[in-house]
Amino acid sequence: MTTLLPYFAQFRTRIIDHRYACISIGSMAILMPFVLIAGDIFMEGKMQLQPSLSHYYYTKIGGLFVACLLLFSCFLLLDQTATPREKAWTLFASICGFGTVALPTMPIGSKLDFVYTLHLIFALSLFISMAVLAIRHYAKRSTGSIRQYFHWAGYGLLISLAGLIAFFVVVTLSGGHTVDSNVVLYIEIIMIALL
Repeated sequence: MTTLLPYFAQFRTRIIDHRYACISIGSMAILMPFVLIAGDIFMEGKMQLQPSLSHYYYTKIGGLFVACLLLFSCFLLLDQTATPREKAWTLFASICGFGTVALPTMPIGSKLDFVYTLHLIFALSLFISMAVLAIRHYAKRSTGSIRQYFHWAGYGLLISLAGLIAFFVVVTLSGGHTVDSNVVLYIEIIMIALL
């Protein structure tokens, strides 16, 4: 019996470490939009919101955006999951995160192109996979209010994505461009807060 105690202590430490890692990554994700906005204001010396979080890639604080998204993607890639399906979804989300970083959005004023379209597909797929993980996997492992939170977060992500897609369709059909307003930025902030 005494020989098993170190094993159980090590197992408990791993669970606590994983929980702190999840909390740290979640905190980073929630704070990222506000740090990007504040950092951009500080570095540029003027208050000018970008049309989306991905547009901060082209600002002086773009390195922080890339680092946060890469860290989140690496966490998903290395995360130990409960089931093979959950591992498949976390791997897919990780690939989508890497794709979102590797294929940045277009700078304001440029024409739509293939890389921008791929960026949108990767970003959309990342949020969809996170919604599926929240609803189908994280909620199943949780109980009580945490379980409800994951359900609300997952469905909130899907509703936000539907609103974002509707915005893209309406603006595109009316001949406008999504970078003319900050609607995408606000919806992205909501979606990241739900993660």
